[in-house]
Amino acid sequence: MLTRLGETIGYIGRVGSAFDVTLNNYFIMQICCLIISPAFFSAGLYLTIGNLYTFPTNNVINIRAVIVGKVNSYLKPKYYIMIFSTFDIISLVIQAVGGAGASEAEQKGTDTTTPTHIMVIDGERSQLI
Repeated sequence: MLTRLGETIGYIGRVGSAFDVTLNNYFIMQICCLIISPAFFSAGLYLTIGNLYTFPTNNVINIRAVIVGKVNSYLKPKYYIMIFSTFDIISLVIQAVGGAGASEAEQKGTDTTTPTHIMVIDGERSQLI
C-alpha cells in the first residue's frame, strides 16, 4: 500500500515537472518518492521469499518450493528480510549522501560530478547488488 501511494505521488510529481520545470517541489516530490517507494516493495518480496520457505510441507500449492528451497537455501528464512532490507537501507543512505552533496555543490557553484556519481552510479549499483 505504501509503495503504491509513494509511486503514485512520485509519478504525479513527474507529470508536474513535465509541465513546469521551474518548480522544485514537483522535482523533489518525484525524486524522493520514486527512490524510496521501491524499497517497501522489495521488503514485501523478501518477506514473501522468507515465508515461502517456512510453509508446512502439506501445503499443496507450495510443496515443491518448500522441498526445493528449504534444503538448498543458504539462509534461514528469518534472515532474508533482515539482510536484504539492511542493504536496501544502506543503498538509500548512499543515494541520500550523494544527493545532499550534489545539492550543496550546486548551491556553492562548484562541480557536482563526484556527488552525482555517488548518488546515481554508486547508489544504484549497490541497490542492484
